[in-house]
Amino acid sequence: MLVFNSHMFSLRVFTSFVLASSTLGQSTAPYQSELSTLADRLVHEIELSKLADRLAGEIALPRKHAPTSLKILVLDVPNQRGMANVLGQRMSESLSDLLAERLGTEHVVDQKQFRAALLSAGISPFDMQNNDVAFWNAKKAGANLIVFGQLHSSAAETTLTVQLVRVPGKEELSTGSTDLTLTEEVRSLVDKFPAWHFDPAVLVPCLVSTRDAVAALYKTAGVSRPKCIHCPQASYTDEARKARYQGAAKFDAIIDQQGRVSAATLIQGDDYGLATQAMSAIKNWRLEPAARDGKPVRVCVQIETTFRLY
Repeated sequence: MLVFNSHMFSLRVFTSFVLASSTLGQSTAPYQSELSTLADRLVHEIELSKLADRLAGEIALPRKHAPTSLKILVLDVPNQRGMANVLGQRMSESLSDLLAERLGTEHVVDQKQFRAALLSAGISPFDMQNNDVAFWNAKKAGANLIVFGQLHSSAAETTLTVQLVRVPGKEELSTGSTDLTLTEEVRSLVDKFPAWHFDPAVLVPCLVSTRDAVAALYKTAGVSRPKCIHCPQASYTDEARKARYQGAAKFDAIIDQQGRVSAATLIQGDDYGLATQAMSAIKNWRLEPAARDGKPVRVCVQIETTFRLY
């Protein structure tokens, strides 16, 4: 069953369907039908709300003739424990391809290329589950709509829930969900971590952004978290001050055995040079290093530097 709720029009649609096995080719996964219906609903909500009107200042056009400014990014889908997984990666790729078929490839950010660009920059695709990080990187990729998602699995079924969110303003426009028809082999992929490459010398990598998940990760590894000893704040830039900009810069940072930031990757920045200031500042930080069994170890932590005008 697919459920879709539009926050703009209070529209709630229930669509049930039965798939005859004879209608599916051997190369077509059973869940493709559910994803196709979900993609249809997403496109319908865009047209119904005349979102294209507000984005481009034009009259909404048929699917394959959407205004050129419309650009959608589908993010990798975490499981119910908030972890990246192979099934969620596969669902996001399929949904992205289906939207491209309906709206035109020029209106959808290539999901595989986006993930590859993140990885080449040293950013975990799962950093995108942090909303601020996701919006900043989506904007860099030219997207003005994001499809967030989450997988919920039980012994009997797996449900995919998605949210359609506008990048400027972070307004949630609609939500939808569908039960997925999966084989046991495919269903098990919801707990399999993707084959991303991380520095094996980093005992705890930056894989998650939620506090609970981070705490659980450190607890499982039996590692204490680094603590600041001398962590001065970065200074404002003249450009940011003139624009009266307030915000944050976020980094995935490796803390070495001496408690120094040996490497840092920018995962959320700004347009006023504050991220550069923050990068310079954290390279001079001194921390109490993480430790396991009393011995210092290298770990990755997410560092956030906040800028506020008073």
